[in-house]
Amino acid sequence: KLLKREAARVNDVQQRLLKQLEEFEEKYQLTSTEFRERYKQGIMGDEMDFIEWSATIDMLANIRQSLDLLQEGSLS
Repeated sequence: KLLKREAARVNDVQQRLLKQLEEFEEKYQLTSTEFRERYKQGIMGDEMDFIEWSATIDMLANIRQSLDLLQEGSLS
């Protein structure tokens, strides 16, 4: 029961992060993959939006790992 509740909470966070990525992608007319590649190459600069976008991508990756672990735990 606790794992299900935590999975639901983490899923809510994931949905908010996905919405944030969508907003960045719409604003800058780039996919997050395209942005990330350009950002890593130093093409995008260091505006606050770009720092936040990069951090959001990282947080989403971490959230997905957490969800995977929670789902594995609930199957055990």
